[in-house]
Formats: sequence, C-alpha cells, structure tokens
Amino acid sequence: MSEPLLFPEFLYGELSPTQRKMKAETKKWGKRYAKSGDFPEPKLIPVPPGSIVFWERMALDLMKWGGSTEKDPEWEKVCLRAGRHVPRWHLHHLVHFWAEIPLEDGSSEGARALLNAYEAFVQRYPWGALTIALTRPLDNPIPVATRRIEALLSFWEQLDTIRYVDVDLYPKSLTELLRRPYQETVVMWVDSPTGDAKADLHTAFAAMPAASEDEIRARALRCARWFIETWPHLKHREWLKTPGLLERELERLRMEEPDVYAKLPTLGGGLLASNLDRVGPEGAQS
Repeated sequence: MSEPLLFPEFLYGELSPTQRKMKAETKKWGKRYAKSGDFPEPKLIPVPPGSIVFWERMALDLMKWGGSTEKDPEWEKVCLRAGRHVPRWHLHHLVHFWAEIPLEDGSSEGARALLNAYEAFVQRYPWGALTIALTRPLDNPIPVATRRIEALLSFWEQLDTIRYVDVDLYPKSLTELLRRPYQETVVMWVDSPTGDAKADLHTAFAAMPAASEDEIRARALRCARWFIETWPHLKHREWLKTPGLLERELERLRMEEPDVYAKLPTLGGGLLASNLDRVGPEGAQS
C-alpha cells in the first residue's frame, strides 16, 4: 500500500490567503538558498483521496462564471460552492513558484543554478515531481527529461488518488491530465500504445536512449505526419502533406538549429509541422 499523499500546507485554503502564504514561502526559500544553497522542508499535510485539486488558475475563474462540462457528483459539489472564497487545493501556485524565489544573483547563470537546485529538491516529493513534469515537459535532453518522468512515475499511485482540474473544467485522472503534454511523446515512441499513461510513458522514455539518429528521424517524421492529420489548428494542412517537405525541414533544423534538432526526441515531431505551418508556403520559399 502506498504512503498517503502529502502536499505543502500553503496550497490549501481560499485563493487569496494561499497566494499570500505562497509569497511568504518563497521569501523563506530565498533566504535559505542564499545562506546554504538548499531549501527548507515545507510543512506537509494530507490530501484526502478523491480531493479536487486545481492545476490551472484560470479554471477558478471559469468555474466562477458558471462553466461546467461534466455531470460528476464530486465536481458538481465543488461547482455549487461558486467563487473563490472557499478552501481548495491550489496546486497551480507551484507553476511559477521557483521564479518568485528572491535571488541575490540576478544573472541568467544564477537563475539557471536556482532552477536546477529547485528542480532537484522538489522532485523528492509527489507534488514537485508532478509540477516539474507538467511545467517543464520536454524541451530538454533525454537524460533530463527521463529523470523528470522517473520521478513522476515513482509517485504515480499516490498522485492517482486525487482528481485534477485544468481549463477543460472537469475533474481529470492523472492519466487524463498528462495526456495533452505527453501525447506527441507517446505517438513518437510507443508503437502500440496501451492507453495506460504510466505504462506508455515508461515505454517511451525507455526507448529513447538506445535509438539511433536514423530511428529518431524516422520516428520524428511519423509523428509529424500524425500531427498534420490530427492537429485542429493548422492553416496549411494540405500543403504540409507535400512530398519531401517534412524531410527538408528536418534537414534544415539539423543544419541551422542543431540545439533544437538535438532535442527532437523529447520535443516530438510535431515541431516540424508547426514550424512550417507558421511560415506557410510563401515564407518557406523565401
């Protein structure tokens, strides 16, 4: 049986008080980091199974305005308590938590060092592993992205006992919450997805390190073609199907943007199609 799920105490309560508590917490973390290079242990409290946790701040406003899409008993119970002045779990406060920590060294190197130290620290906790996996998803080298996913998977059973609300405005399971940010990853790296996010993410990130450059290119192109067929917001869908177009964009990335090209395994092949769709046929010819 997994250990009970614990979140920082400052995440629970009415919106405005939790915002003030969060600000006070970041100052405490800043003082500790300036003194010793690490962070204080936050006070943790239990999150009862079945709790509704708000992952996106905008969801609170949408709910206040009366938006609801699901006939879920727990969700309807929450919606009946309209407005912001009721106790709730505000996980969305952690999205920008690290950026609010006061930093004596304001250089980009200082900010990077703070972020790396913060990430290493909070990934020891379920709430930190989830936040990092969602807010810094895939634009990093394979070893970095893999560490994030491994941390998340290690807390899966605990995190799967609660439900999450984002801008879609209904309580989601952990699998549903992760589907959007990691959909391309699964398409690119899992040949036969199971629909079980935990299993599919494990398969995807286990496959990346051993992949040759040829395999990465082939998988990126396959993912790009899937993206073209399924992504609803493309402006030049038919043009994007032009034979050889994706291959030329892939080679352009390799030659002109090697840093981005190196991150294709974790960025996903949809980047090829979205880059081209942004410039369009005329821009691609110039």
